[in-house]
Amino acid sequence: MGIRYNQCPKCRSRNTVDILYGMPTAEAFQKAEKGLLKLGGCTIMPGQPNSFCNDCENEWTSLEAVDFEYSKIRGIKASAINSSDQKWMVEIDFETREVKWNGTFQRVMEQTELDTFKERLKWTKVLDWKAKYGDGADWWVEISREGRNVERCGKGSYPSQWEEFVEVLSEVTMRGLY
Repeated sequence: MGIRYNQCPKCRSRNTVDILYGMPTAEAFQKAEKGLLKLGGCTIMPGQPNSFCNDCENEWTSLEAVDFEYSKIRGIKASAINSSDQKWMVEIDFETREVKWNGTFQRVMEQTELDTFKERLKWTKVLDWKAKYGDGADWWVEISREGRNVERCGKGSYPSQWEEFVEVLSEVTMRGLY
């Protein structure tokens, strides 16, 4: 499951449509009349909303959709075998701010540190990773979220942002993971 750009961050409805900016075609007018598209006007400017909710009339940008999805994360567990064949596991509880290393309590993060971690987590695009990379599991990530947990794993293959993800975890645990 990746980012749900088509889910309204306000009411969570999926009865949403794209917003079209610029001079609409006849086909665009027809789609707008049927509620399949929202016309946003002729002026095109950076940062304009690109999605519209037919239920609550909320408008949002793709970045707001990303923020909404990442705001649902309640914690992360990650485990891997490093180049020395040593297994490590990191657990971070966003509500208590507790960090565990290999199952043992390590410390409580400051709120500002957790906020920075959350922002950096977005840049790893962990919610957009495929569910599985390769056969088996040398590494594993579980993301605890409102509603349901998301798991990612792999063996011999990694998402392109894996090194950045491990770097962020290394900073939080204050340990070199690889």
